[in-house]
Amino acid sequence: MKRKMSCMIGIAMLLMLAGCGAKRAKSDKEILQELNTGTIQYESQELTIQEIKITDRRTDTDSKKDMVYVSVIADNNVVSCEMSYVAEYSLYDQGWVLENFRENNRGSWIIKPASAPENRLLAEHAQDSYIDSDILLDEGTAFYYYEKAEEEIYCSTTYLYKARYEFDEKETKWEYIDSEIIEKESEWDVDGIWSYVSTPGVSVMGGAALESANHHMMLRIEVNSGVAHVVAYTQGDNIVYFDGDITLTAGEGGCSESVEFSYEVPGFMPIVFKGGIYITPDRVFISNASQFERITEDKLVTIAYDANGGEGAPEEQSVVIVDGVASYRLSEQQPSREGYSFVGWRLENNSAYAIDNPGQAIAIAVPEGSTLTYYAQWNE
Repeated sequence: MKRKMSCMIGIAMLLMLAGCGAKRAKSDKEILQELNTGTIQYESQELTIQEIKITDRRTDTDSKKDMVYVSVIADNNVVSCEMSYVAEYSLYDQGWVLENFRENNRGSWIIKPASAPENRLLAEHAQDSYIDSDILLDEGTAFYYYEKAEEEIYCSTTYLYKARYEFDEKETKWEYIDSEIIEKESEWDVDGIWSYVSTPGVSVMGGAALESANHHMMLRIEVNSGVAHVVAYTQGDNIVYFDGDITLTAGEGGCSESVEFSYEVPGFMPIVFKGGIYITPDRVFISNASQFERITEDKLVTIAYDANGGEGAPEEQSVVIVDGVASYRLSEQQPSREGYSFVGWRLENNSAYAIDNPGQAIAIAVPEGSTLTYYAQWNE
C-alpha cells in the first residue's frame, strides 16, 4: 500500500515539473510592446502608430498557438485610419514566436484636417499666389484657389483659378482633377497716342471703300476709363471724318479686346473698322486693315496757344508728324481781351508768318518733338 502511494506522488511530481518547464504565453504588455514598432506599412502608405490595444485573445497550449486580436489606430500627414489585425504566435523550444501579423478587418480611411492637403497643394503651386482653400472632409474633395499672372506686351492679366482635388482612397492620396478660371482682370499699359497712315487705293474692309488719298488717323487710349478716343482726318485738308470715343470691351483672350467704329469720307461709303485690338511690341492692330503705331513724345509736335495779353487761350494740341509734315487744324476757340478785338493767330508772334484764322487747316514741315506756339493778334 505504501509503495503504490509513493508511485502516484512521483507521477504527480513529474507532471508538476513538466508543467513548470512549459513556456508560459506572453503577457498582454509584452505583446503590445512587440507589435508597437512605431510605424506600420499599409499599401502605399507608411503610417505612424498612435494607439494599439488588444481586443481579444485565444491561447491554446495544447496546439501551442496563441491568437491575439488587436486594433490599430495609425496616421500620416494625409490620412488616419483604424484597422483590426490578428497576431499569430506559436510555441517553440525557444519560446513563443510571432509568426504572422495579418489584417483582420479593414477600417475606413479618414481624411486628415484641411492643413494636410492644403500643404500638398501649396507645394504643387509654389510658383503661383495662394489665396484660399476649401476642404470638404466628408466628401473627400479639396478646392484650391490661386492667382496666376501672365505678362504680355503692354498688358498683364491676372487669373483667379479654382482647382479641384479628390482623395483617392485606394492610393490614399490627393489627386488633381481639373481647374477653371473663375475670374480675370487685365491691365493695359497703352496710354498715349497711336498713329495710322493709310495707303491710297487700297480696300479698307473687303471693298467697303477705296481711299482716294492718304488719310491719317490717331488713336488715343485712356486705360483707366477703358475708352479710346479716335480722330480720323485726311493729311491734305485736315477734314475730320470721325472724332469720337470707342469703348474697349474685354475679350476672351486676356488682353485682346473687341472694338467697332466707323467714319465717313465725303463721296464714299462709310468705312467700318470692326475686329480686335492686339498688342505687339510696336503696333496695335485694329481689324485686318488698320495698323496703329505707338507714338513716343519725340514723334509729336505740340501746338500751343498764347493769349498775348488776353485770356481764354485754347489748350495745347498734340500732332503726329507724317513724312516730316505736321498737319492740324487750329482751334476754333477764341480768346478775349478788354478793349481789343481778336483778329487771328500768328505763329511765334513773328511778322514773317501770316495771320491764320481759327479752325484753319495747317500743314507745315517741322522737326520731330517741336513746339509751335501761336500768339493771339489784336486790334484796338
